[in-house]
Amino acid sequence: VIIGGGPGGLPLALGLKKSGIEVALFEKSTVRSDYVQGFRMRIQQKGLDSLQACLPPRLFEAFLATLGRSPDQSLLFDQHLRPPASIGDWTPSSGVRSHQDKSVSRITLRQILLSDLDDIVTVGRTFTGYQINEDDTVTARFDDGSSIDCDLLVGADGVASRVRKQLLPHATYIDTGARRLAGKMTLQRAEQLGVAAIFLSHNVGIKSTDGPRLGISSHHVDATSFQRFGLIGGGGPGHRDISGFHFNNVTSYIWWNIAYPNGVLGTDEELATLDGQALLDI
Repeated sequence: VIIGGGPGGLPLALGLKKSGIEVALFEKSTVRSDYVQGFRMRIQQKGLDSLQACLPPRLFEAFLATLGRSPDQSLLFDQHLRPPASIGDWTPSSGVRSHQDKSVSRITLRQILLSDLDDIVTVGRTFTGYQINEDDTVTARFDDGSSIDCDLLVGADGVASRVRKQLLPHATYIDTGARRLAGKMTLQRAEQLGVAAIFLSHNVGIKSTDGPRLGISSHHVDATSFQRFGLIGGGGPGHRDISGFHFNNVTSYIWWNIAYPNGVLGTDEELATLDGQALLDI
């Protein structure tokens, strides 16, 4: 039994199924709508190898075909768009990433991983705890009063894992004090607004002398590639009722994020009440 249907739990379920091992996965959320879900994920070679090992060939083909493309060169500027003096002999080619890194929409990846797990994934049930039985099996319990017995229980339920809290209550996590604001717009809109081409073709870091650091990148997709794979693409049925562009996974975009210490722009509680325009104003 796997608790959690994220980018860790879903490939594990597929790999176990591929190996002929009986598995059940439980995910509390019918729709993943946390803010990172609307952005891309960068996957390096170890991740690619793992996905290929876990996924059936047709799903790995869909993964490769619907990958996005992100810039493979990085530039660093100060707030006046000049190379910072502090980095010495700076050249535009510095900071080149591996061409093996792949850029994939988190929504697209989730669609691919879920498309072969109808008989394995149960959504809408929240894990509440487990007990180890005398025969060394494990009973997992859920908020609706149901339970399931298994030989092995896997906690793939994220940083606030309820499995981890019971198994390793002393292994707590700490707040680093770092916060980020992020946003994205279509490449077409960015070009209409006159956003400089360098921001569409490179990963750009802007290091100000007395303020937060700004990161800018882009995610380019071939919209026609999604049409070959049925439910993969199209924004995802679970996100259709959510307004705005954020959860669109079939359109190329530019995105930015600002990192800053907690409290500088307001408390978490204050910022959570603001809409997009109010956050941009800040």
